[in-house]
Amino acid sequence: MKKYIKVFIYLLKFSLMDLIVYRWDLLFRNIGFALESWVIILFFKVLYFNIPEINGWRYRDLLLIVAAYNILEWLLYFFYEHNHRRLHQKVNRGELDNLLTKPLDAQVIISFKDINFQSFAGLFVGIFIIFYVLKDPYTMVQLFSFILLFMVGAIIHYAISLMIATISFFTPKMEDFRHIEGRFRDLAFYPVDIYPPILKFVFKTFLPIAFFTTVPAQAFSNPSPQLFVEAFMVAGIFLFLSRKFFLTGLKRYSSASS
Repeated sequence: MKKYIKVFIYLLKFSLMDLIVYRWDLLFRNIGFALESWVIILFFKVLYFNIPEINGWRYRDLLLIVAAYNILEWLLYFFYEHNHRRLHQKVNRGELDNLLTKPLDAQVIISFKDINFQSFAGLFVGIFIIFYVLKDPYTMVQLFSFILLFMVGAIIHYAISLMIATISFFTPKMEDFRHIEGRFRDLAFYPVDIYPPILKFVFKTFLPIAFFTTVPAQAFSNPSPQLFVEAFMVAGIFLFLSRKFFLTGLKRYSSASS
């Protein structure tokens, strides 16, 4: 474990050097991201101006979904999304062999090699929204439930992202799959309750985007044990499947390149 921490600190320092070089581009990119988030929040505020709730969702609940979505965007871009996006390029160019020689788990080095600071605005916007919501009465159980299930949702997203990236080992054309993943992730910006029953089922099982934002927000309003059981079961299943699929793809790549 200490070895991985040291490697992560080294990669973080290396990425900070790029941050200094492209600081203005980074600044304006994050300003635009923050403005986009505030426009969406303003839209929800206007929507709830004369009505207390929509289909059981109050304004505070939707703010928590926006907060979870923004922080998730920061997490995935900061840690692994750009690494997964580039995997097909490394496979096609034969650049993956060098990474596989490192004395680290292949999944770890492929997923977390480069740290990306491009979306730190999402973190600040999300935290600000959470503090805004917490000005109303709440319990520590509610806050803990939201944080824990958000972390579980982030793990589920990582597993899905890894499975999509692993397709690179089987086909040289991966761009369309990454775009599709992004479009599905955008659906998590809204409560899954707004979708038809069949889609709600899909979004909690086969494509569990509900656990990215909706379930953490629901846990804050009503910390039900059922939400925890479902979230941990889905996370365990997708982590297992993603690991197995990745090892299968890696074995195929190793056989083809040997």
